[in-house]
Amino acid sequence: MTRNILTSSGVKSQRGASLLIAMIFMIILTVLTLSSMNNSVMEQKITANEQYAMEAFESAQSVVDATLDSPGSIKVLSDTNVRICYPASVSSSDASCTQTYDLSARFSSIDGDNNAFSSKITGKIIRLDPETLPAPRGLETSADKYDVALFEIEGTFNNSAEGYGRSTVGQGYIVLVPKSGQ
Repeated sequence: MTRNILTSSGVKSQRGASLLIAMIFMIILTVLTLSSMNNSVMEQKITANEQYAMEAFESAQSVVDATLDSPGSIKVLSDTNVRICYPASVSSSDASCTQTYDLSARFSSIDGDNNAFSSKITGKIIRLDPETLPAPRGLETSADKYDVALFEIEGTFNNSAEGYGRSTVGQGYIVLVPKSGQ
């Protein structure tokens, strides 16, 4: 029977190699964990930015929708290039605004008493050239009795001061106008 007896020279030859290998694996795992955490944080920021952009777009679209739902806001005047602005503070800062309209009642349920939403939105209605055009087909109306007036409605939501984005939405709109002499 032979016996393997560890000699003092066999123990001395190992000198902690397994400790060194374990430390290298721990460092590699730590680096991989930190990089995946950085990727997760970056993905959260990207997702938040996309959400803020979508909310800004929807808020700007709500201005356009509220303008279209307010019957007195779009008026066919004799002059083209008329700009009607909301709120009145926009018309004082924008010299191209010739009139104002009011949407505050439309957003009072969102705002409550502090006007937090209304202070971030603006709207413009722009009467475009030419003064009138023939009515397009497909309006289910007598094209020989009506012309159309062209408008551009622009809604803007700006909450970039708080880091939540800015968006502007423009939409065309036509209004039937009886032909003169009808």
